Amino acid sequence: MKAVRVLLVDDEVEFTEALARRLEARGFATATAPSGDDALEKCDDEDFDVVILDLFMPGRDGFETLREIKFRKPLTEVIMLSGKGTEETAIEGMKYGAFDFLAKPPDIVELVEKINDAHAKKAEHLARIRKALEAKTDQAIIVHEEVVPAQAPARPRPTADGAPRQGRLLVFGRESEFSQVLVEYALEIAERLSYEVLALNAAGFSKESLRSFPSARERVFQEFRMVSEENVVAFREAAMKRGIPFLHMIKYSGPDDAIQEIRQEVGEIDFVVYEPTDGLVDPAAGRDIIVYSLA
Repeated sequence: MKAVRVLLVDDEVEFTEALARRLEARGFATATAPSGDDALEKCDDEDFDVVILDLFMPGRDGFETLREIKFRKPLTEVIMLSGKGTEETAIEGMKYGAFDFLAKPPDIVELVEKINDAHAKKAEHLARIRKALEAKTDQAIIVHEEVVPAQAPARPRPTADGAPRQGRLLVFGRESEFSQVLVEYALEIAERLSYEVLALNAAGFSKESLRSFPSARERVFQEFRMVSEENVVAFREAAMKRGIPFLHMIKYSGPDDAIQEIRQEVGEIDFVVYEPTDGLVDPAAGRDIIVYSLA
């Protein structure tokens, strides 16, 4: 079993070197970076499972580095460290995808536990994506360049009494937004097959962070909802122009839990459409968008 890969980012070099030795003694593979810019270079060169990131650094601070890491490597989990963290900093970090906040210097037992939890979360997401990629062609369609694939999803099965049922296409955005490529593909399929579009934004906020700062929960949820609702406007308008039934849904849980919640609320979903992230697929190989069946 491969060791969990951890990147330690802090301008206090002696601190990161000492922490790296302690983590390596516990079986982790570590690397260090003295600044946010150095951390981003290392993240481009290597796929880390977890980043331990100091909040207050000269130059590019922890928040800027966090935002950029989550943009470049969405599945990489980030644990923030701060010697003077407040609820405000926790809110800011959660908005941009921090897995958790710990006081600096961290208790090594607690830090190891958080790293393992963060790695487990990433592994769960990887397994879900790989399952879709490895599915047979009658279960998953992989699309590249052309908006309409050679093989479109089948029409939905009729209801138990034989009546026709409108199909549902669940379009999974990247947290609070939907790319133009994803929107065009989803609408093309929905229009062709008379499907209803369910547009999903799932924040995937860390339960650990929300537990640590319970009073920040509602504020974080409200801000995520506002951003998501702003970003979905163009998608909704494009669907309306084509006469496609459209429903925007916001969930604060992770991808798998969010999908299960929606299925319980609206009933059967036929296909999920999303864009793979974190370099799991090679666009040159023809894998820009993945569609997999839930029916």
